Amino acid sequence: TMFFVLRLGQYWLADTRFALGEKLSKGGQTDQAFTKLQEAIKIRPEPIYRDELGLTTASLAVAAFQQEQATLSAQLSELAIKQSDLALKVSPYNVNFWKNRTRLFYSLSEIDSKYNQEALKSLIRASELAPTDAKIAYNLGVLYSKLGQEETAIQVLEKTVELKPNYDQARYALALFYEKKGQNEKAKEQYQYILEKINPNYEPAVEKLKKFR
Repeated sequence: TMFFVLRLGQYWLADTRFALGEKLSKGGQTDQAFTKLQEAIKIRPEPIYRDELGLTTASLAVAAFQQEQATLSAQLSELAIKQSDLALKVSPYNVNFWKNRTRLFYSLSEIDSKYNQEALKSLIRASELAPTDAKIAYNLGVLYSKLGQEETAIQVLEKTVELKPNYDQARYALALFYEKKGQNEKAKEQYQYILEKINPNYEPAVEKLKKFR
C-alpha cells in the first residue's frame, strides 16, 4: 500500500511539473519551463514530457543563437533533437509528436537552413499517419513552397482543398500560386469560391478580385 501511495505521489508530482512547464513555455518563459520539464522527466520520463521539452529547448537554442552564443546554441539544438528522438522511440505513431518535431526543426532552421529538410521529413511522416488531416496538408504545402518546390506545393494545396473544401487559407494560398504562374483564371476561381461559399468578408480575396475587374 505504501509503495502504491508513493507511486501515485510521484505521478502527481511529475504531472504537476509538466503542466507548469507547458504553461510557462506557452507564456514565453522558456528558461523556467525548461527547468520544470526537466524536473518532470527526472521523476517520470514520459514521452509527452520529452516532446514538450524538445520544443522548449529548440526555442532556447534559437535565442542563444540570436545572442551569438554559438556553443550553447549547438548544445541546446542537440538536446532538443535528442528529446524528440526519445519521445518518438517510445511512440513512433504519435501524429502530434511528428507535428511537434516539424515545429522543432522549423525553429532550428533559423540557426541552420539544413533543418528545413528535417522539418519536411517529419511533416511528410505526419501526413502519412494522418492522410485526411487538412491542416497537416496545408502546412506541408507551405513548407514545400519555402523550400522552392512550388509545383509540389501546388499539388499538395490542391489535395488540401479536396480534403477540406471550406479551408479559406489553403484556397487563398493556392490562388496566390496560380496567380504567380500566370494562371489567372484558376486564381480567380479560388478567390470567388472563398467569397461565395466560405466567407464573403474575406478581405484578402476581395482585394485580389478587384485586380480582375
